[in-house]
Amino acid sequence: MRRKEKRLMQFAGLLIVALLFLPNVGLWSLYRDRMFENSPEFVEGPGGLAQVQKMNVRPRPPVVRDGQQRKDWHDYEAIRRDAARTGVYSRHSTRVSVGMYPRHSTGVLIGVYSQHSTGVLIGVYSQHSTRVSVGVYPRHSTRVSVGVYSRHSTGVSVGVYPRHSTGVSVGVYPRHSTGVSVGVHSPHSTRVSVGVHSPHSTRVSVGVYSPHSTRVSVGMHSPHSTRVSEGVYPRHSTRVSGGMYSPHSTRVSGGVYSPHSTRVSGGVYSPHSTRVSGGVYSPHSTRVSGGVYSPHSTRVSGGVYSPHSTRVSGGVYSPHSTRVSGGNGEQGKSFPLTDADRVDQAYRENGFNIYVSNRISLNRSLPDIRHPNCKLKLYVEKLPNTSVIIPFHNEGWSSLLRTVHSVLNRSPPQLIAEVILVDDFSDREHLKASLEDYMVRIPKVRILRTKKREGLIRTRLLGAAAAKGEVITFLDSHCEANVNWLPPLLDRIAQNRKTIVCPMIDVIDHDNFGYETQAGDAMRGAFDWEMYYKRIPIPPQLQKEDPSEPFESPVMAGGLFAVDRKWFWELGGYDMGLEIWGGEQYEISFKLWMCGGRMEDIPCSRVGHIYRKYVPYKVPGGVSLARNLKRVAEVWMDEYAEYVYQRRPEYRHLSAGDVTAQKELRSRLNCESFKWFMTEVAWDLPKHYPPVEPPAAAWGELRNAGSGLCMESKHFSSGSPLRLETCVKGRGETAWSHGQVFTFGWREDIRVGDPLHTKKVCFDAISNNSPVTLYDCHSMKGNQLWTYRKDKTLYHPVSNSCIDSSPSEKRIFMNTCDPSASSQQWLFEKTNATILEQFNRNHRS
Repeated sequence: MRRKEKRLMQFAGLLIVALLFLPNVGLWSLYRDRMFENSPEFVEGPGGLAQVQKMNVRPRPPVVRDGQQRKDWHDYEAIRRDAARTGVYSRHSTRVSVGMYPRHSTGVLIGVYSQHSTGVLIGVYSQHSTRVSVGVYPRHSTRVSVGVYSRHSTGVSVGVYPRHSTGVSVGVYPRHSTGVSVGVHSPHSTRVSVGVHSPHSTRVSVGVYSPHSTRVSVGMHSPHSTRVSEGVYPRHSTRVSGGMYSPHSTRVSGGVYSPHSTRVSGGVYSPHSTRVSGGVYSPHSTRVSGGVYSPHSTRVSGGVYSPHSTRVSGGVYSPHSTRVSGGNGEQGKSFPLTDADRVDQAYRENGFNIYVSNRISLNRSLPDIRHPNCKLKLYVEKLPNTSVIIPFHNEGWSSLLRTVHSVLNRSPPQLIAEVILVDDFSDREHLKASLEDYMVRIPKVRILRTKKREGLIRTRLLGAAAAKGEVITFLDSHCEANVNWLPPLLDRIAQNRKTIVCPMIDVIDHDNFGYETQAGDAMRGAFDWEMYYKRIPIPPQLQKEDPSEPFESPVMAGGLFAVDRKWFWELGGYDMGLEIWGGEQYEISFKLWMCGGRMEDIPCSRVGHIYRKYVPYKVPGGVSLARNLKRVAEVWMDEYAEYVYQRRPEYRHLSAGDVTAQKELRSRLNCESFKWFMTEVAWDLPKHYPPVEPPAAAWGELRNAGSGLCMESKHFSSGSPLRLETCVKGRGETAWSHGQVFTFGWREDIRVGDPLHTKKVCFDAISNNSPVTLYDCHSMKGNQLWTYRKDKTLYHPVSNSCIDSSPSEKRIFMNTCDPSASSQQWLFEKTNATILEQFNRNHRS
């Protein structure tokens, strides 16, 4: 009986509310008609919509912070006049019907709403309040029926409620309480039926929902709510059927997704989205089954957890935490390799370990290794957008997709006009229909395909010709864009459209996919006179007090840069006469500097790149590098081309093709000479790579005085050890072909080869008792600095030891210096006593 009485009372209460307050019926209808019968503020307009007329009393102007642009009274009145039947709206407000709303409010019917409030029927609402019926409510309160409510309270029936309380029927409720029966639920509450609900819950039936709630049926939804049926949605709401989607919205079927959206089926996912099945996951996403997890994600079962993740089962995860145990490659960590992982098959098709790549998330997290000052920088408010062009040929599936996802996930969406994948006639099955099916779900990505093998240079030109963005950004197909990589690049172009900008290129290890900086990190791009790309230290004159500031670079590495699209074509793009790959970075760099532009490296923009173990495919038509370099030298290097031919005599008589068009372009652009480039731009290059090589101190075979055996390097490759072998000159053979010729040159390192034809590997040692091995020459002294002393010992200052030998083991190693030991005495075939004395004098001083 009590239950029936209670239900009757509830029904009667709802009926009374409907009769009193629903639009067009009951007392409210009479009150409303009289309220607006003769109002000068509203008149009927076209289509039955109300036109807002100028009010007699000026409203209070919106608050404007220092530094923001102020709107004058005329603009404010214009906003009011433009609001048709939807009413007058102040800053950031939403109105669906007639009324006056202060800023940040949402209203559905008539009434006055204060800041951040939501109203369903009539009344006056204070800040952050919710009103369903008539009455006056103090600040932060919720009232459903008649009565006075204190601050932060919620009431359903008549009565007074203490602070922060929730009321359902008549009576007094203690602080922070929750009501059990029908009515309004306090902020962050959930109601499924009758009962007590904890914060951040969900109501499935009809009613009013406070902030952060979810409603599946018909009704009015407050900020951050979800509506599945038709209706009006305030700011931060979600609509699943037809309509517009504001920020923080959710769409379950096809359509457009704004930031913070959720998609349950296939499609495109914007930041802060949720996907339950397979697909692409953007930042702040949630996956319930196995798959890839982006930042701010939640996983309920085992798997990989990115930053800001939550675990519901085993393990404790604090906010913004990272899972340490799970997650191959997360935070750029190297993948632990077994012997099986290292087999050649893993490298054969791609030049890097595709087996490891396939076991790492497509959306893996990376370490933020930028200088701390990068996080404090401000950029131009309106930056140009960019077309990101990614050429590829037979690229691995996971490495290509990881490149695309890193670009989309770590770039402001409004700055990405498009991502253009340009397929240079790949023949692998996964790059055909499978790639098309995958990318069709990502609206900003499109695929272009060549009809024959064109090579890197022409493939890039094809993508650039199709680009629509204001800026063209070139990337390789095996990269990972790091945190906030794009705005620092676009900011410099926005300030000077004739600037080409390059990100700092970090190293992704081709074996284990560990992510780290290059040796030396911030350095200037340069070249030697054999036209190998080099990196040289920033001279003191160019070093900035803030190491996060951009710095000039004479030459780019080539694969990763951004350029204003119109400026790129004004420069003629790439030289169409360049074949396949090689030399294009010199051509664009020389042309840029000499014809009125500039180049900068941007320390706050970082992109990881996989440097292949070897090139895994054949270049059609033979090797094009020599021809390309000859072409660049002929067009742009003037008399300095002779220094290249001295070191590469085979280039001298090589055909460079017709260069008439390129020379005409240089004349038309009124470009400077290459001497100007070497004087004004690359003035520090000769210090590291002089055009005329200074004389060497010693060279030729290097024979041990005790055993009569010679040093030899059989493989000329980095990491290979030096050994003692029989001197080949005694057998009438060529010492060069056996790797028994070395040069102690002006850099005070020892290289394989004679003075004019040295290899790029140097003697390197770590410490006493360590072996002497060959390592890539870095010209930075350190472990590669040597001294050839008068007692014939080869002294290593870093380890304070000398090169020793074991004839029986044919081993060469570092040992404590003993000038009397013949095993430590070495005889160069030729020496320059003047240079040797100068070297030794430098060390003595």
